[in-house]
Amino acid sequence: MGIKHKNTRDSKWKNILKSRHFRSFFYITFLFTTVIFIIGGVVITLQNRMKLHENLEMKANYVALSVQDNLSNMKSSAVFMGNLASIERVLESKAPTLDQLLRMTNDVTPYSTLYHYESICLFFNRSQRVFDSSGGMYDYSDFYNKELIDTLENMKGEEMWLINVPYKRYYAPTPAVPVITYARRLPLYKSQGRGYVT
Repeated sequence: MGIKHKNTRDSKWKNILKSRHFRSFFYITFLFTTVIFIIGGVVITLQNRMKLHENLEMKANYVALSVQDNLSNMKSSAVFMGNLASIERVLESKAPTLDQLLRMTNDVTPYSTLYHYESICLFFNRSQRVFDSSGGMYDYSDFYNKELIDTLENMKGEEMWLINVPYKRYYAPTPAVPVITYARRLPLYKSQGRGYVT
């Protein structure tokens, strides 16, 4: 009797497993689970993409503001330096004295360290001298970046931006470093230019 009951139970389970209803239920459950898994995966992927997009947007905004701030600082520094009395005196002189050059150098040097500029250059047409915060004082004839002098002499207008300019350092024979350069004609707000600040 125990064996017959067991056989009946086994045949019931076999019948249930082979029945169309069970197979339909199994396929529907499997399909439903798969759909939920796919939808869940899509939702998680979309959430991650949105977070990534937000993070990238925040970083891009930060970089844009940082670049804009740096460019604004470059322009403001050039304008402020162009108004310094010590620079005005050297611009006016055909043969600036050592005292005038020292005073001008002392006034300009803090700006090169304040914003970590590659260099601040002042070009004085009357005396044919160049002050470079990275290298010191030069004559136009022996300045290491003659292309920059040519560019400035052909400048139209009061100011100019030079983007991705190869900047040749005076102290290294390595390839030129690409920089952004702001150039302003000096003296400021006067029709007769006597020099430049970059």
